[in-house]
Amino acid sequence: MNAISLALVDAGIPMEEFVSATTVGLIGKNTFVDLSHAEESAGGSTLLVALYNRSKKVSMLELDSKMNVAAFNGLFEVASDACADVCANLKAVMVDNAETLISRKT
Repeated sequence: MNAISLALVDAGIPMEEFVSATTVGLIGKNTFVDLSHAEESAGGSTLLVALYNRSKKVSMLELDSKMNVAAFNGLFEVASDACADVCANLKAVMVDNAETLISRKT
């Protein structure tokens, strides 16, 4: 999903907002961000969250197992923070790419 947002911006398609996404997991009492296949297969709960960058509205939410509300809220907060980090990285790449394109034209 992150690559799609970046590709659309890179293609010059105007968007009011773009989407950033991440997975978070709860394995035992440990929370993991951007899960690997091994972490996803470890038997804990996995939450996929995709958020719009400005409004913070949820674009996609997928939970693979039942959990209590407090645990969900904790995972969602971690995922929201991670999406903000992803968004910041995507913006940095976009700015760098724009600067490179501008410098090539001059």
